[in-house]
Amino acid sequence: RNKDEKLWIMEKRLAVAKKHLEAQNKKIFYDEIFRTLYEFLSDKLSIPVSDLSKESIINHLQKKEFAKEKILELISTLDKCEFARYAPASESGEMKSVYENAIAIITTIEEEVR
Repeated sequence: RNKDEKLWIMEKRLAVAKKHLEAQNKKIFYDEIFRTLYEFLSDKLSIPVSDLSKESIINHLQKKEFAKEKILELISTLDKCEFARYAPASESGEMKSVYENAIAIITTIEEEVR
């Protein structure tokens, strides 16, 4: 798949996540954000999804000299998604910030990581 097609798929997945955000479908929302970030990172870092871990993500982004605070933000967003999938309902404000962070992370990595 070419770059435009991959970005289009990410945008569609984020649009699906946004619908779940608006409907307050917390579990589905967090699953969608988590999967979207993992698939994006798998593609961008050329690591099969099955081999992705927080450690491998951190290592690859550090090798590409990606800003440390942005890596921490990414890991924090992934952690929130994982936690929220198994925890009691979280605040909808938290969902909105996770959604906005996911978009910001994808945009920044797309621009800065080659």
